[in-house]
Amino acid sequence: PEGAQTYQLDHKRNLAMALGGPIKKDLMWFFAGIEFGRSLEFDPYDDPNLPGQKKTTWDNYDLKLTPQLGDNHRVNVRAGDHEYLGPDAGGALDERTTWSESYQHDKMWAADLSSVLSDSTFLEVRAGSWNGDSANRPPGTDLFQLLAQRVQRVGDGYSVACTCYIATEVM
Repeated sequence: PEGAQTYQLDHKRNLAMALGGPIKKDLMWFFAGIEFGRSLEFDPYDDPNLPGQKKTTWDNYDLKLTPQLGDNHRVNVRAGDHEYLGPDAGGALDERTTWSESYQHDKMWAADLSSVLSDSTFLEVRAGSWNGDSANRPPGTDLFQLLAQRVQRVGDGYSVACTCYIATEVM
């Protein structure tokens, strides 16, 4: 239709790498992953001429170590750090005068132990934590100002979980 807006993609760059394998044969394994992304894109209702943050960036880091503790016990330890910064011009029905920035930073760790206790009994213990931080900030606010002022705070979270399972075969 006449006057209809379309999706615009100016650029999108994504670099992801992963590496994994044994550190010591049959005793210790590792996995590491990293991802960096940058894009500049607009939905049909976005106005690219508004002032403010328009680029989206994301940086993700993940690590996993898996040691084998004897024949019957294995541990998995995982950690991740994911950070996102992107534009926020509101929704399709909002009247927008400027772009703001949407920021999110999540950190997590988890560990679990899997053990074969006997021919008919299995034990699994898991623990983990997640810490998330997100905020919207007006244009021109640098990261140091955001951390110092926590401008327009929209939410953050923290959780810790621990579970234990014992499975046994009943004769």
